[in-house]
Amino acid sequence: MTGKRLGQLNAVTNFAKILGGLLVIFGFRYLNFDFEYTFVISAFESTSEKVLLALDKGHSVTDLDDALNVLEQAKLPVQPTWVPFNPWASLDDYLDFLNWIRERKLIASIPPVQYSIRLLLPPKSKLLHEYRSSKWLGPLDPANFTYAWQHPDLRMDTLHKQVSVIVEQKRDDPWGAFQAIEQAGKTGQIYVTAYDNLWAARESIMQGRLHATIEQHPELMGFEGVVIAYKSIQNEVIPTEKLVRLDLITKANIQ
Repeated sequence: MTGKRLGQLNAVTNFAKILGGLLVIFGFRYLNFDFEYTFVISAFESTSEKVLLALDKGHSVTDLDDALNVLEQAKLPVQPTWVPFNPWASLDDYLDFLNWIRERKLIASIPPVQYSIRLLLPPKSKLLHEYRSSKWLGPLDPANFTYAWQHPDLRMDTLHKQVSVIVEQKRDDPWGAFQAIEQAGKTGQIYVTAYDNLWAARESIMQGRLHATIEQHPELMGFEGVVIAYKSIQNEVIPTEKLVRLDLITKANIQ
């Protein structure tokens, strides 16, 4: 989607409306089954410059916005396709990808399955030659005609499983699927904590259901309370507040 391609795209959009049928021009497919149902399917792939560079797509994130502007002027709705799960996309990249779609009001235009697409690496893929020594690359899976790979951040593989379940359940509900995927994408960025060092909290931390809790040291609170009460009885000056030590309890220091 270079500037030249965008110029050519702009020049043929009106022709595509009149001609109808199926046109394949520089990777853009114009589907015109009826004048009112003209739309464009385009391989946007990613909203991360890092990922686009790794995939050698030949376009940038800025080009995506340029394409959207051209299509809007031509009154051609777009249905982008994506590869959001790949070895180079981080969890932040995925959340940015969702924000990008929401900000540009494209939710209704994207089939939910697009949020779960995982990169395929068939034999003789150019990417295999470039990344053959990468630790994330696994063996060939002959049954699926692709090389296996594992994301360097295991949270992304977990997220992919969650998103796959969501799109299966909400395949005909773009808005419902998107909202559920947004919540799933925040896994690992929301920390659950408590404010008492109870055995139940400690067990939850060890099981991974709680990130941390607070040891409030009630024995110190009680001691300081008695000291202040005694000073008050003796008509001594007492402080307006008394700070007591608090300790953060996590899986790293739990005893």
